Amino acid sequence: MRLLKRDVTLAEGTYSVKATVTDGAGNLTSDSTNSELIIDTTPPALPVVMSQTTNDPTPVISGTATVGSGETLTVMVNGATYSNVVVTGGVWSIDTGSAPVSSGLLGSFADGQTYNVTATVTDSAGNATSDTTNSELVIDTTAPAAPSVTSQTTNNPTPLISGTATVASEESLTVELNSKTYTAGDGHLSYNDSAHTWTLTIPSVDVLVSRHASIVG
Repeated sequence: MRLLKRDVTLAEGTYSVKATVTDGAGNLTSDSTNSELIIDTTPPALPVVMSQTTNDPTPVISGTATVGSGETLTVMVNGATYSNVVVTGGVWSIDTGSAPVSSGLLGSFADGQTYNVTATVTDSAGNATSDTTNSELVIDTTAPAAPSVTSQTTNNPTPLISGTATVASEESLTVELNSKTYTAGDGHLSYNDSAHTWTLTIPSVDVLVSRHASIVG
């Protein structure tokens, strides 16, 4: 018997494949199954990786994903691959300090370094969809430069408090005085980025009594 090879492009859908054996007397037997072939060219829904900057050297990475029947989520970061990641309520999370690595070797997360986290959802037909972002994980274990507070003795119950600070991008300045916390930009605490100085104007409702006050910058 000669088999004829023919290129056929099948549309997405379910097909039955019929195999039949026939003998010389004309008796035949066919397979008893149906819908054996499924053509699936639709990729899974796009997963998402949450961006973060952290001082944790064993960070928890997370994101969102829709994982349907027969689909799996794989996450890769810093040389390690985590397979069959559990998705609960559309959210996935991996603690790199304790989660077992499926393949590869998880490298050390170094201060000042940025890492790509790749989340991929794959279905049973081999269609795969990966997140479209990069550089989602930044490790920062370096403390900001220390601020200073200018000492003073005054008879003013609402004195002008000042000091110096270097506040870099994504850093914030707060000043704590007499159990009150003020944040730069709140209308009471101002910061001069050019001069690297700060000034606290104490509101009248926070008037100080006559005693030593501790200032935490």
